[in-house]
Amino acid sequence: MGLGMSAMTPLSRAEQSGVQLGNTLGAPTLAELRKKPAADIQSMGRGSGMIIDGYMIPEDLSITFAEGRQNQVDILVGSNKDEGTFFARTTTAAQFTTSSKQTWGELADTYLKLYPVATDAEANAMSLATFRDTLGWHQRTYATLQEKLSNDKKLNLHVFVYYFTHDPTPGPNSRGATHGAEATYVFNTPGRAWTDADKALGEQISSYWANFARTGNPNGSGLPNWPEYHAASSNQPMVLGEKFDVQPDADRMKLFDARYATLKGRIGK
Repeated sequence: MGLGMSAMTPLSRAEQSGVQLGNTLGAPTLAELRKKPAADIQSMGRGSGMIIDGYMIPEDLSITFAEGRQNQVDILVGSNKDEGTFFARTTTAAQFTTSSKQTWGELADTYLKLYPVATDAEANAMSLATFRDTLGWHQRTYATLQEKLSNDKKLNLHVFVYYFTHDPTPGPNSRGATHGAEATYVFNTPGRAWTDADKALGEQISSYWANFARTGNPNGSGLPNWPEYHAASSNQPMVLGEKFDVQPDADRMKLFDARYATLKGRIGK
Protein backbone atom coordinates (compact mmCIF):
# COMPACT_ATOMS: atom_id res chain seq x y z
CA MET A 1 0.00 0.00 0.00
CA GLY A 2 1.83 3.05 -1.15
CA LEU A 3 2.79 5.30 -3.97
CA GLY A 4 4.77 4.57 -7.12
CA MET A 5 7.63 6.97 -7.77
CA SER A 6 8.55 6.04 -11.35
CA ALA A 7 8.38 8.71 -14.01
CA MET A 8 4.85 8.81 -15.45
CA THR A 9 3.68 8.77 -19.06
CA PRO A 10 2.83 12.12 -20.72
CA LEU A 11 -0.63 12.25 -22.30
CA SER A 12 0.78 12.72 -25.81
CA ARG A 13 2.86 9.55 -25.57
CA ALA A 14 -0.06 7.57 -24.12
CA GLU A 15 -2.27 8.70 -27.00
CA GLN A 16 0.37 7.62 -29.52
CA SER A 17 0.51 4.20 -27.86
CA GLY A 18 -3.28 3.96 -28.05
CA VAL A 19 -3.27 4.74 -31.76
CA GLN A 20 -0.56 2.12 -32.36
CA LEU A 21 -2.56 -0.45 -30.39
CA GLY A 22 -5.70 0.25 -32.41
CA ASN A 23 -3.84 -0.04 -35.69
CA THR A 24 -2.22 -3.30 -34.61
CA LEU A 25 -5.64 -4.73 -33.76
CA GLY A 26 -7.13 -3.51 -37.03
CA ALA A 27 -9.34 -1.04 -35.19
CA PRO A 28 -8.11 2.48 -36.01
CA THR A 29 -11.16 4.23 -34.50
CA LEU A 30 -12.59 4.14 -30.99
CA ALA A 31 -15.88 2.73 -32.25
CA GLU A 32 -14.08 -0.16 -33.93
CA LEU A 33 -11.89 -0.75 -30.89
CA ARG A 34 -14.97 -1.06 -28.69
CA LYS A 35 -16.18 -3.93 -30.86
CA LYS A 36 -13.03 -5.96 -30.18
CA PRO A 37 -13.19 -8.76 -27.58
CA ALA A 38 -11.52 -7.89 -24.30
CA ALA A 39 -9.22 -10.89 -24.71
CA ASP A 40 -7.78 -9.40 -27.91
CA ILE A 41 -6.92 -6.15 -26.16
CA GLN A 42 -5.54 -7.87 -23.07
CA SER A 43 -3.32 -10.03 -25.26
CA MET A 44 -1.42 -6.90 -26.27
CA GLY A 45 0.03 -6.60 -22.77
CA ARG A 46 -0.25 -4.01 -20.02
CA GLY A 47 -0.95 -0.34 -20.61
CA SER A 48 1.14 2.75 -20.00
CA GLY A 49 0.56 2.92 -16.26
CA MET A 50 -0.35 6.25 -14.68
CA ILE A 51 -0.76 9.03 -17.25
CA ILE A 52 -0.25 12.76 -16.78
CA ASP A 53 -3.64 13.85 -18.12
CA GLY A 54 -3.54 17.42 -16.75
CA TYR A 55 -6.72 16.80 -14.76
CA MET A 56 -6.63 13.86 -12.35
CA ILE A 57 -2.82 13.85 -12.49
CA PRO A 58 -1.69 17.39 -13.31
CA GLU A 59 2.04 16.70 -13.39
CA ASP A 60 4.60 13.97 -12.85
CA LEU A 61 4.96 13.07 -9.17
CA SER A 62 8.71 13.52 -9.56
CA ILE A 63 8.10 17.25 -10.03
CA THR A 64 5.52 17.47 -7.24
CA PHE A 65 7.82 15.83 -4.71
CA ALA A 66 10.99 17.57 -5.92
CA GLU A 67 9.32 20.93 -5.32
CA GLY A 68 7.74 19.88 -2.02
CA ARG A 69 4.12 20.32 -3.11
CA GLN A 70 2.83 16.94 -1.92
CA ASN A 71 0.28 16.72 0.90
CA GLN A 72 1.73 17.58 4.29
CA VAL A 73 0.54 14.48 6.13
CA ASP A 74 1.88 11.61 8.21
CA ILE A 75 2.37 8.51 6.06
CA LEU A 76 2.46 4.74 6.54
CA VAL A 77 3.61 2.90 3.42
CA GLY A 78 5.18 -0.42 2.57
CA SER A 79 5.57 -3.41 0.29
CA ASN A 80 5.46 -7.20 0.39
CA LYS A 81 8.03 -9.99 0.16
CA ASP A 82 6.45 -11.67 -2.87
CA GLU A 83 5.00 -8.67 -4.71
CA GLY A 84 5.81 -10.01 -8.16
CA THR A 85 3.87 -13.26 -7.91
CA PHE A 86 0.66 -11.27 -8.47
CA PHE A 87 1.94 -10.17 -11.91
CA ALA A 88 4.31 -13.06 -12.68
CA ARG A 89 5.12 -14.05 -16.23
CA THR A 90 7.54 -16.84 -16.98
CA THR A 91 10.75 -16.02 -18.79
CA THR A 92 13.99 -17.64 -19.90
CA ALA A 93 17.59 -16.72 -19.17
CA ALA A 94 18.04 -15.42 -22.71
CA GLN A 95 14.84 -13.38 -22.63
CA PHE A 96 15.69 -12.00 -19.20
CA THR A 97 19.16 -10.88 -20.30
CA THR A 98 17.91 -9.27 -23.50
CA SER A 99 15.08 -7.49 -21.72
CA SER A 100 17.43 -6.32 -18.95
CA LYS A 101 19.81 -4.71 -21.43
CA GLN A 102 16.93 -2.93 -23.15
CA THR A 103 15.37 -1.74 -19.90
CA TRP A 104 18.47 -0.78 -17.94
CA GLY A 105 20.63 0.57 -20.77
CA GLU A 106 24.00 1.76 -19.46
CA LEU A 107 23.08 0.38 -16.04
CA ALA A 108 22.51 -3.14 -17.40
CA ASP A 109 25.91 -4.54 -16.40
CA THR A 110 25.44 -3.36 -12.82
CA TYR A 111 21.92 -4.70 -12.78
CA LEU A 112 22.95 -8.15 -14.03
CA LYS A 113 25.68 -8.37 -11.39
CA LEU A 114 23.14 -7.69 -8.65
CA TYR A 115 20.52 -9.95 -10.24
CA PRO A 116 22.67 -12.66 -11.89
CA VAL A 117 21.08 -15.23 -14.16
CA ALA A 118 22.53 -18.41 -15.69
CA THR A 119 19.45 -20.65 -15.94
CA ASP A 120 15.76 -20.23 -16.72
CA ALA A 121 14.90 -20.94 -13.08
CA GLU A 122 17.23 -18.17 -11.97
CA ALA A 123 15.72 -15.85 -14.57
CA ASN A 124 12.26 -16.32 -13.08
CA ALA A 125 13.59 -15.93 -9.56
CA MET A 126 15.46 -12.72 -10.45
CA SER A 127 12.43 -11.35 -12.26
CA LEU A 128 10.41 -11.75 -9.06
CA ALA A 129 13.26 -10.32 -6.97
CA THR A 130 13.44 -7.27 -9.23
CA PHE A 131 9.73 -6.63 -8.90
CA ARG A 132 9.93 -7.07 -5.12
CA ASP A 133 12.87 -4.71 -4.76
CA THR A 134 11.37 -2.15 -7.13
CA LEU A 135 8.23 -1.91 -5.02
CA GLY A 136 10.32 -1.69 -1.87
CA TRP A 137 12.39 1.09 -3.40
CA HIS A 138 9.25 3.00 -4.42
CA GLN A 139 7.93 3.07 -0.88
CA ARG A 140 11.24 4.01 0.71
CA THR A 141 11.68 6.79 -1.83
CA TYR A 142 8.23 8.09 -0.99
CA ALA A 143 9.09 7.92 2.71
CA THR A 144 12.44 9.67 2.20
CA LEU A 145 10.87 12.54 0.25
CA GLN A 146 8.09 12.94 2.80
CA GLU A 147 10.66 13.11 5.58
CA LYS A 148 12.60 15.71 3.57
CA LEU A 149 9.44 17.80 3.22
CA SER A 150 8.93 17.58 6.97
CA ASN A 151 12.49 18.64 7.71
CA ASP A 152 12.59 21.44 5.13
CA LYS A 153 9.35 23.00 6.36
CA LYS A 154 9.75 22.01 10.03
CA LEU A 155 6.42 20.15 9.99
CA ASN A 156 7.23 17.24 12.34
CA LEU A 157 5.52 14.75 10.07
CA HIS A 158 5.68 11.06 11.04
CA VAL A 159 6.85 8.48 8.50
CA PHE A 160 6.46 4.71 8.92
CA VAL A 161 7.48 1.98 6.46
CA TYR A 162 6.60 -1.72 6.61
CA TYR A 163 7.64 -4.94 4.88
CA PHE A 164 4.97 -7.66 4.93
CA THR A 165 6.34 -11.23 4.85
CA HIS A 166 3.50 -13.53 5.93
CA ASP A 167 2.07 -16.11 3.51
CA PRO A 168 -1.73 -16.07 4.04
CA THR A 169 -2.36 -19.20 1.95
CA PRO A 170 0.53 -21.66 2.33
CA GLY A 171 0.45 -24.71 0.11
CA PRO A 172 1.25 -25.83 -3.44
CA ASN A 173 -0.74 -22.99 -5.04
CA SER A 174 0.55 -20.26 -2.76
CA ARG A 175 1.67 -16.92 -4.11
CA GLY A 176 3.36 -16.12 -0.82
CA ALA A 177 3.14 -12.63 0.63
CA THR A 178 1.97 -11.31 -2.71
CA HIS A 179 0.75 -7.87 -3.74
CA GLY A 180 -2.15 -6.86 -1.50
CA ALA A 181 -1.82 -9.89 0.79
CA GLU A 182 -1.63 -7.66 3.85
CA ALA A 183 -5.04 -6.09 3.22
CA THR A 184 -7.09 -8.81 4.95
CA TYR A 185 -4.90 -8.38 8.06
CA VAL A 186 -5.18 -4.60 7.94
CA PHE A 187 -8.96 -4.91 8.15
CA ASN A 188 -8.80 -8.06 10.29
CA THR A 189 -11.27 -9.85 8.03
CA PRO A 190 -10.26 -13.49 7.45
CA GLY A 191 -11.06 -14.85 4.02
CA ARG A 192 -10.50 -18.44 5.14
CA ALA A 193 -10.02 -20.44 8.35
CA TRP A 194 -7.19 -18.56 10.00
CA THR A 195 -4.63 -20.24 12.20
CA ASP A 196 -3.79 -18.81 15.62
CA ALA A 197 -0.79 -17.13 14.00
CA ASP A 198 -3.04 -15.47 11.42
CA LYS A 199 -5.41 -14.24 14.12
CA ALA A 200 -2.57 -12.79 16.16
CA LEU A 201 -1.14 -11.06 13.10
CA GLY A 202 -4.56 -9.69 12.17
CA GLU A 203 -4.98 -8.22 15.64
CA GLN A 204 -1.51 -6.69 15.53
CA ILE A 205 -1.67 -5.19 12.06
CA SER A 206 -5.24 -3.89 12.31
CA SER A 207 -4.32 -2.26 15.63
CA TYR A 208 -1.33 -0.56 14.01
CA TRP A 209 -3.49 0.82 11.21
CA ALA A 210 -6.29 1.95 13.52
CA ASN A 211 -3.80 3.74 15.76
CA PHE A 212 -2.20 5.44 12.78
CA ALA A 213 -5.57 6.55 11.40
CA ARG A 214 -6.45 8.00 14.79
CA THR A 215 -3.15 9.62 15.85
CA GLY A 216 -0.66 9.49 12.97
CA ASN A 217 1.37 6.91 14.89
CA PRO A 218 0.77 3.13 14.66
CA ASN A 219 2.22 2.36 18.09
CA GLY A 220 0.05 1.55 21.06
CA SER A 221 -0.25 -0.48 24.23
CA GLY A 222 0.76 -4.13 23.89
CA LEU A 223 2.18 -3.76 20.37
CA PRO A 224 5.83 -4.29 19.34
CA ASN A 225 7.44 -0.88 18.89
CA TRP A 226 7.40 0.39 15.32
CA PRO A 227 10.19 2.95 14.91
CA GLU A 228 9.79 5.91 12.59
CA TYR A 229 11.65 5.71 9.32
CA HIS A 230 14.67 7.99 8.88
CA ALA A 231 16.57 7.81 5.61
CA ALA A 232 19.82 9.15 7.08
CA SER A 233 19.89 6.27 9.58
CA SER A 234 19.52 3.67 6.80
CA ASN A 235 17.07 1.83 9.03
CA GLN A 236 15.02 -1.03 7.62
CA PRO A 237 11.22 -1.08 7.36
CA MET A 238 9.18 -2.73 10.11
CA VAL A 239 8.75 -6.44 9.30
CA LEU A 240 5.13 -7.56 9.63
CA GLY A 241 5.19 -11.35 9.69
CA GLU A 242 8.13 -13.71 9.65
CA LYS A 243 11.64 -12.31 9.51
CA PHE A 244 13.14 -12.61 6.03
CA ASP A 245 16.29 -10.76 5.11
CA VAL A 246 15.39 -10.19 1.46
CA GLN A 247 14.84 -6.44 1.42
CA PRO A 248 16.77 -4.29 -1.06
CA ASP A 249 20.32 -3.74 0.16
CA ALA A 250 22.29 -0.51 -0.26
CA ASP A 251 23.75 -1.45 -3.65
CA ARG A 252 20.35 -2.31 -5.10
CA MET A 253 18.84 0.88 -3.69
CA LYS A 254 21.59 2.90 -5.38
CA LEU A 255 20.88 1.11 -8.65
CA PHE A 256 17.19 2.04 -8.50
CA ASP A 257 18.12 5.61 -7.56
CA ALA A 258 20.27 5.82 -10.71
CA ARG A 259 17.47 4.34 -12.81
CA TYR A 260 14.99 6.85 -11.38
CA ALA A 261 17.32 9.75 -12.21
CA THR A 262 17.47 8.53 -15.81
CA LEU A 263 13.69 8.25 -16.06
CA LYS A 264 13.16 11.72 -14.57
CA GLY A 265 15.35 13.12 -17.32
CA ARG A 266 12.85 11.84 -19.91
CA ILE A 267 9.78 13.51 -18.42
CA GLY A 268 7.79 15.39 -21.01
CA LYS A 269 9.89 14.13 -23.92
